[in-house]
Parts: sequence; C-alpha cells; structure tokens
Amino acid sequence: MSSPRNSQEASCGPHEGGSLELPDTSTLLNLAQMFQALGDEARLTLAWILSKGERCVGDLAEITSTPVSTISQRLRVLHQSRIVKRRKEGKHVYYSLHDAHIESLIISAFSHVEEKGASTSRRKT
Repeated sequence: MSSPRNSQEASCGPHEGGSLELPDTSTLLNLAQMFQALGDEARLTLAWILSKGERCVGDLAEITSTPVSTISQRLRVLHQSRIVKRRKEGKHVYYSLHDAHIESLIISAFSHVEEKGASTSRRKT
C-alpha cells in the first residue's frame, strides 16, 4: 500500500474553514512546559488551592503539611511557567494564580475529571 502523496490524498473529507495554521514552535514549547509543571500532583494541588484565592507560603505549607522549603521549590517551578505570580508584603510572599486564563484552566480541568465516569479509576475496562 502506497502512502499519500499530498495532503489532499490523505484527507478524510472536506473541512470547513479551509487550511489550518499550526501554532508556532515557541508557543507549543511554552504550553508543553506549562502542562509539564502542572503534571506533578503536588504542584497541581498548590494550583488548585490558589484557584480559591491568594495564599502565603506558610499557609500553603500548613494546608498541605509540607515543609516551607519544599513549597517554595514547587512554587518556583509554577512561577517560572507563569502559572502563579507572587507579591511581597513585609517578610511574607503571597502567591496567586497568574491570571484568569490559568484560573479557568485549573477549574475546567478539575471539573472535567470530576464528571461522572471521567475518572480512569472508575472506568471498567
């Protein structure tokens, strides 16, 4: 069996809107890094907590029963990926989600997983 010679031969049918322009490599790389940062359960937990509002590092450590130094390392990764932002007030550093896009992403992701039957642990194979 020979492979298609051009995209029209490989197409499975007509599509509305004409050709599709892919995102640039830089955008895809940044998005992959963001999802990689959220791919860790502990960092995702912090993002979920921050979706409920701003918190200082000490509060996050107390809520998660995790040492402050560990929380700080996790927040650094989230900050580098522009998932969280920080502000300093006196001796305390406060963290919140970077913007409404991130908040929407976190809330939507949790809603998606919590839908009835969406969890892989509940699926029958």
